[in-house]
Amino acid sequence: MTRVHVLHAHADRGEAAAIAQWLEARGCCVTKGDPLSRADAGVFCPLLSPTSVRDGWPPLPRGVRIVPIVLRECAVPGRLRPLNPVDASDGVAERHVRQAILHAVLGPGVVPVRAVQQARRAFEESRAEAARQAPDPLENVRAIESVARLPVQELEIRLDPETFPAESGVFLELRLRQGTVEKETISFLFAPYREGRTWPRQMGFPEAPYTSFFDEDAARIDARLLWRGGAWLLEQVLDRTDLGDARGTWRIVLDGAGLGPSSRRGRESGAGKPRGLAPLAALAASGIRFELIEHRAGGRRPVLVDLKRTDILLTVHAFFQAPEPVTLRLFQSRHDPSERAVLARPPASGPRPGESAAGLGRFLRGPSLDATHSPILREAILGLYEPLQRAAAAARERARQRAHALVRSREPRDPREIRAAARLHRLAADLAVGRGQLSRAIVQGQEAMRLLEPLVFRPRPEHADAFALFRLARRVVECFLELDEPGVAAGLATNPRVIAEKLLDSSGAEPDYRRLLAEANALESQLAELRGDYAAALRLLEAQVSLLRGLCRPSSHAACLKDWQLACEQAVACAGRWGLAGRPAVRRWRRELSGCPPLSSPDSPAWCGPASRRGWPVRLFTSPLVRCRAGVPAAWDSYPVRRPSRREAAQVFRGAAPEEFLTVTLVESAGRPFRISPAEAEFPAPEMFDGPKPKLLSWGSESDSAGSLARRLDVEWLALFQGVFLSPPPGSGAGRLYVLLGRRGRLWWRVALSLPSACLPGAPASIVEVQDHARAAGVFGLLEFL
Repeated sequence: MTRVHVLHAHADRGEAAAIAQWLEARGCCVTKGDPLSRADAGVFCPLLSPTSVRDGWPPLPRGVRIVPIVLRECAVPGRLRPLNPVDASDGVAERHVRQAILHAVLGPGVVPVRAVQQARRAFEESRAEAARQAPDPLENVRAIESVARLPVQELEIRLDPETFPAESGVFLELRLRQGTVEKETISFLFAPYREGRTWPRQMGFPEAPYTSFFDEDAARIDARLLWRGGAWLLEQVLDRTDLGDARGTWRIVLDGAGLGPSSRRGRESGAGKPRGLAPLAALAASGIRFELIEHRAGGRRPVLVDLKRTDILLTVHAFFQAPEPVTLRLFQSRHDPSERAVLARPPASGPRPGESAAGLGRFLRGPSLDATHSPILREAILGLYEPLQRAAAAARERARQRAHALVRSREPRDPREIRAAARLHRLAADLAVGRGQLSRAIVQGQEAMRLLEPLVFRPRPEHADAFALFRLARRVVECFLELDEPGVAAGLATNPRVIAEKLLDSSGAEPDYRRLLAEANALESQLAELRGDYAAALRLLEAQVSLLRGLCRPSSHAACLKDWQLACEQAVACAGRWGLAGRPAVRRWRRELSGCPPLSSPDSPAWCGPASRRGWPVRLFTSPLVRCRAGVPAAWDSYPVRRPSRREAAQVFRGAAPEEFLTVTLVESAGRPFRISPAEAEFPAPEMFDGPKPKLLSWGSESDSAGSLARRLDVEWLALFQGVFLSPPPGSGAGRLYVLLGRRGRLWWRVALSLPSACLPGAPASIVEVQDHARAAGVFGLLEFL
């Protein structure tokens, strides 16, 4: 039996798993990882890529056969060049690549040279035929010209965290220099988040709130925007997709008024906010391009990244709303073999129908699309190429099917497979909780925990795995409490503590793991209170407060001090309720709190605040009939005004999804015509659905924080409610409902807004604010009663 060891970088583990699978099918014994741990292997296969060459390897054992495999174009180390590395740059999924690897590892007796050559010829003939049949990519120029003279104001930037350089002290800059004036340069900076030490001190950036990264679906990458001496913190969009392949995404609006969802929460410096990039026509005419720059610690000079030899995957998309919604790709740092083949293809000769001499097509002349004058225009063309779009959609669907097959098989082996299966179980548990199916949520949560434990209980686990396992353990305990089984919950309550303590053993310097342990103490304190052991409950609260106090340093973000102060206030309140207010710890907390300003509640809920999410476009509508002015999502349709009676009128708007609905109702009445309870049993806006009504998952009043809003709307009485619901079949999607009631004299208004929700009940408030409330603020933030 041939013993083979596949040596690979972290970014290449998918290719390593595929190669190992083929070799095992041919009877080989295959291992992967550190070469020093497999000195008994007879064949070593180092996988060469820009990442692996950069990171390097420990010395390989002597007396073994080495078969280098080039996955992507890179500088092959000198000692490996004479070994004739196998070219796998067409992708390890291709048959001729698989045949070449098997031939090099197992010899011509197993896979003859003729079989490799035949597979290679078949691949080249197939690719040439596909190129002849494929449409000309330059036909997409006409689709771009409709928005080519509009300023680029809405961007989405996505950086794959798996491809970020692993070297300590490295951060990336994506720079776009708009002309020769230095002040018009816009830069986006990205650095691995390390609390209190993310950026070099000389840059002077304020500390980002840890809450932006305290989630298993958040990439731990801090992003900033620089323009004209100003710096802005960008808020990340959390990835709640089933495949989890959208981590590290930022949506940015450059309209001079703010930065989309991050402008209110991000700390800003400098004067003047960017008003967008130049129109695409101007960028194409000047040949301006994005530059990806790598900055290194220790005062070393920045390095311009060679985009033909990099594993970093960073993309930039632009969104246009007029005359029709259009999405264009402006930059991509790395291309797969299919994209490279399109870029290298000579364009069709002759003018294209409808192309004017002054159009964008004149910037695309050249021997190939890759050699065009405008790299930005080239990327826009490539991103719209339909064959590539279909191939990407098909690949994603295959990945989804594989992930669901892994859930059914119950025994995934590779870490990537384990994470994919665990993620689907975790999302199923979240959905079950939202639907009130707690027993199912427990089963799904425990299955996800079983899969994740081997990945977490090892040296230096990944943050996302650690967060997911801890929160699953806590979720299971909370489900048993909701099922009124405190005994079972108490038996499982130590699981979150064990997880947090093991994480601290592996990385005691990580502040987030201390926060997890503080959460575990709070959970156990709740259970101790239920069984009447108030002394034990207070000791656990004391441990929680102590952990959070230790995280408050002069350089810490204000969120750390707020966490400690909130825990103190809650502990003091609990001690008073338990008759333990005289304990020394409680007296000390009171003394410390006396020197702190009270935690001020917001003057109005976040969803009634300024309409800062310009990335969710709204239009302003004014209706004299319902005496109201408000923002309405731009893509929603208006329906005729309803007049149930002479004293009542209603204006209705609907979107494409069943959960997208806005209604403004005005009633003239001496008494109160609208009645909504803070603990509503029935759906509070029945007019939104004609058939079966949705099921409320959560519902509550926020009227306590409506003082300034009542003054702004000039009403004598105001009530606010919001909650989450589940739509009736066949959709069964989750939505969030907002209801505002107001009275001015005999006039009563009722504004009800429903939106598809990205957050289930129990999601952290900061996430709900960014994902849901920021969109609702586009409506209620512009609301006026006339």
